[in-house]
Parts: sequence; structure tokens; C-alpha cells
Amino acid sequence: MIATEEQLIEWSAVSQIQYAEMSGQQFVNIQLKKLEQTLRYQSAFAKKTTKANVVLGLPGINVNTSIAVGYNGIELSELMNEYLKHHRKKYVID
Repeated sequence: MIATEEQLIEWSAVSQIQYAEMSGQQFVNIQLKKLEQTLRYQSAFAKKTTKANVVLGLPGINVNTSIAVGYNGIELSELMNEYLKHHRKKYVID
């Protein structure tokens, strides 16, 4: 599971994880299979931010990597992709 400020997101809901940079900041971009369904449970601010990120070409949830102690953005995205890969091997994903 991936934790946001307001909820946990199942690995099965994730379609892709990638490293991204925008305005000099590093992010891990987590793209979801059903973004609108996940946004339903987010705060109004989170919904607006996510919709603005879609316009900028970064759909989904963006995690600012400055919060990751001991990892840079690339390392964090690689680690998260390993977790995603492990989950997909363990479970059948539709």
C-alpha cells in the first residue's frame, strides 16, 4: 500500500510509477488506474493540485522526494517500482 496524507492506496490500483522533475523539484509520480475514484476521497486542495498536475503532464499522485530521508528521487522511484513489481508477481492484477 501507498500512504497519502488522507488514505492508503492499494498497489493493485497503481498503473505506473516514474521519476519526474518540475520547477527544480524532484517527484515520484504515481499513476493510478482509476484516478477519479481515488480523488473522491481526497481533500479539496489535493483534488485541485492533482488536476493541475494533469494539465502539466504529471497525472496521478506526485510525492515530493524531499520528504524521503536517505533517498534521492531516482532511488525512491526505483524502490517503489520494486515494491510494485513484487506485488504484481505475487498477485494477479486486472
